[in-house]
Amino acid sequence: MNATLEQLAIDLAESRISSRALVERCLAAIQHPEGEGARTFLKINAAESLAAADFYDGQRHRSTPSRFACIPISIKDLFDVAGETTAA
Repeated sequence: MNATLEQLAIDLAESRISSRALVERCLAAIQHPEGEGARTFLKINAAESLAAADFYDGQRHRSTPSRFACIPISIKDLFDVAGETTAA
């Protein structure tokens, strides 16, 4: 998956992909046995990510959320995130 943030936002807005499908693709890439996911990611919030994806898919049918809503990101462990342990 090498799409830009802009292209993913367009694909979501035009229903070419759902938030859930996008999150599932990212989770699959992280868990791929030949990839770097196991070494790179200290924590994966799969259930929370999928729940958020389902929520925003519903939002897209009822209203217009932020165009970047539910595009998966990863956050380096040196940044302070509420409720998470900073590893650096």
